[in-house]
Amino acid sequence: MITITLPYSKSISNRLLIMHFLSQSKIALNYLSQSDDTILLQNILQNLSKEETNHFYTHNAGTTTRFLIALLSITKGSWQINADERMNHRPILPLLEALKELGSEIETYCETKIFPLTIKGKDLQGGKTIEILSTQSSQIVSAIAMIAPYCKGGLKIEYPETQTSLSYIDMTLSMMKNYGIDLERKQNIIDIKQGCYKIEEETFEADWSSASFFYALVAISKSHKIFLPQLKENSLQGDKIIKEIFERSFGVTTIFTQEGATIEYNPEIEKQNQQIDFTTCPDLFLPVLIADVCTDSQISYTGLQTLSLKESDRLNSAIKQTEKLNIKATIKEDVLSIDKSQIRHNNLPILIETYQDHRMAMAFYLLAFRYKGIEIENPNCVSKSFPNYWNEIKKIKNNS
Repeated sequence: MITITLPYSKSISNRLLIMHFLSQSKIALNYLSQSDDTILLQNILQNLSKEETNHFYTHNAGTTTRFLIALLSITKGSWQINADERMNHRPILPLLEALKELGSEIETYCETKIFPLTIKGKDLQGGKTIEILSTQSSQIVSAIAMIAPYCKGGLKIEYPETQTSLSYIDMTLSMMKNYGIDLERKQNIIDIKQGCYKIEEETFEADWSSASFFYALVAISKSHKIFLPQLKENSLQGDKIIKEIFERSFGVTTIFTQEGATIEYNPEIEKQNQQIDFTTCPDLFLPVLIADVCTDSQISYTGLQTLSLKESDRLNSAIKQTEKLNIKATIKEDVLSIDKSQIRHNNLPILIETYQDHRMAMAFYLLAFRYKGIEIENPNCVSKSFPNYWNEIKKIKNNS
């Protein structure tokens, strides 16, 4: 059995950092993700605490950017945020519109670009219901929810009934409750009371999104037994659904103990051909796709509408790269199907373009466990979420 050390959850870490900053807690945070995005947010908040600068550059870090914009709106001072060009095409405007409705003073300077933008932080007036109209990013709801206790009179947030990635909002609300915030959700309305975070211990878990690549690897190889420490069955993370997906469609089983999870292939499980809806778990699309490409499973895919808004246009990027294996993708009535009947079996080198997207690099490298000649462009982009990915993969390569 091979032990793989997963990173701590980036999603939990980034939310904890915002709540920790607002709480002014003195407790040390020792179990944070070491991803680029979390380190970036941690460094920005440290600079903010020390009042060393009022200019922040957030690169292509969507979570960090959205959470920081909301936080700076209630942090007194004048602030500027700039970001990579890609961030101008990701869901930011609905967050700015919602914050302005609360009285935030946010300015942009170009009709065709969002960044750079300036924020004049101040007390925000709550005591009302704010409606989020966009379904493009659950982080918009989470960003506003986390600052809502610090708005005068609290805040009610109404989000669309068709909201994507709802499990990430669930994570945010669970953590807020754990840290002393009085809130209630009825259907698609969250009622958050004015209050303060009280943090006496930190929340941490291994990252289920990162675990998904090893589920895919086991499905492809059918021979490896992998232990994943600190991967929790009763997790705050919605991406834990990967366990059910891979058991039903690929025959990968999971056994939990207090120490973590053990995953392995079970040939006796009758695999089900199924249509999987990724509306609540878009980050799982790529590892499932690659496992599908490399096995005899038959999957169809729905709920892919937000993939074009990620670090790359993840849906079209994935289709373009799978075409290099002679796989044909068809999208009909928002359902993606792939035809593997003419899949390429020779060993000619295939260069996989990653588009600077960490999940593209991690997922498509798994093709190398089935096909020779797979090369990954810009492999270092994995540092965005899983800096030690290649060392952990090497453990498995060395035991193959």
